[in-house]
Amino acid sequence: MNPESLSLSELTTIIQGVFSTNLSKKYKIVAEISELSVSRTGHAYLDLLEKDARTQAIVARCQAVIWSNVFYTLKAYFETTTGSPFVSGIKVLITVVPEFHQVFGLKLNIRDIDPTYTLGDIARRRLEIIQRLDDDGIREMNKELEFPALPKRIAIISSEKAAGYRDFMQQLTNTDRVFGFSTKLFEATMQGTTAPESIIRALDAINHEIDNFDLVVIIRGGGAAFDLACFDDYDVAANIAQFPLPVLTGIGHDKDVSVADMVAYEMLKTPTAVAEYILDKFILADDFINSASNRLMNIIKNVSTLENERLIHLQSELRHRVHKRISSEKSSLERYGFRLKTGIGRTIQRQKQIFERAERCISEMVPQKLRQMSENHDYQMRKVILLSMRLLKNEAIKCESFTTRNRLLDPENLLRRGYSITSCNQKVIKDIHTVKSGDTIVTIVANGRITSVINNTEND
Repeated sequence: MNPESLSLSELTTIIQGVFSTNLSKKYKIVAEISELSVSRTGHAYLDLLEKDARTQAIVARCQAVIWSNVFYTLKAYFETTTGSPFVSGIKVLITVVPEFHQVFGLKLNIRDIDPTYTLGDIARRRLEIIQRLDDDGIREMNKELEFPALPKRIAIISSEKAAGYRDFMQQLTNTDRVFGFSTKLFEATMQGTTAPESIIRALDAINHEIDNFDLVVIIRGGGAAFDLACFDDYDVAANIAQFPLPVLTGIGHDKDVSVADMVAYEMLKTPTAVAEYILDKFILADDFINSASNRLMNIIKNVSTLENERLIHLQSELRHRVHKRISSEKSSLERYGFRLKTGIGRTIQRQKQIFERAERCISEMVPQKLRQMSENHDYQMRKVILLSMRLLKNEAIKCESFTTRNRLLDPENLLRRGYSITSCNQKVIKDIHTVKSGDTIVTIVANGRITSVINNTEND
């Protein structure tokens, strides 16, 4: 071996000595856990790094280890205090002792952790995500959507085995009213580092058949607070905020509000509360319909009663008017008959008087005339007189016939023989075109009146 050179072991021994002499004390450092793995023996191996605040370029990197006798104590302490999982991707304030091993090289031995720093970092990151959503102008987008009046077609993002999913389905269907909900489950991992990507894939799947749904619900059962870290992811929040359907969240926590809750259309505490929120829409609508139906039935009943009373009144009024009209028509017909009878009697009387005068005149004139004719021997005049007497006798016969015919044509005699008189609006019907369907007619017979309504008319 060259006296000026060293073997690798010699050099690593020197380095180990330097570390032991000069770097054996504890250091508090801030770093981001890039990778974290736990061996079968319980030792935790970490990849720590530091990034430039402006460019996010890696400026330092180092391996670290937490031995099993320390790891589970530190992990439980961290997660209980912060409510967040001890996983990669978080920033930590840790106490380390630099150690150099001749075979395994440089490693930072983590002895302690300050969870309050991580709490502050988590809060800062949440604020940064919220501010970024505001800067992008998408934080309120889902809240601005119009909520369906009756969302019956529901897309569900959850794990099929989750208790929250079962609670949601049971609450939605466990009702004495049947609303006919249509649900479809889009399975997703609801906690852990793979959850954000899984939830986003489920949203994309819903979007591909978006016309089949009215609403999206994201639900999970209860669990430790650190299980909810995936709902403080920017990409998850951005996808929910920009989704074209209203999104309801029921993540199952009472105290904290995740960023996903903030951007959803409505945040509810539990899956059961989400189901109740949806059911309330249908119950209110059902109650409104039932109430409106009852009001309508009451209105119909009241209107029916009023119309029935009105109809009874109209029937009474119609009966009164018909009787009055019949009485009026009867009086008119009696007056008409009386005038006709009187007129015929007067005519007959006048004709009789004329005939009697003519007869007297003839009886007075004819003997005298005959004597004159006898004296004058005027044969031609005698012939004229005889002809006149014959004509007068014929006229007397005609007059008697006219008297008999008038007596036979007396309306009362005609009615007794089976004839009748029909009138409409106080006018005797002589032409079928003077009446029409729906008119009321009055028919007078020998022993009374008949009131009828015309259904149809026919021409001969």
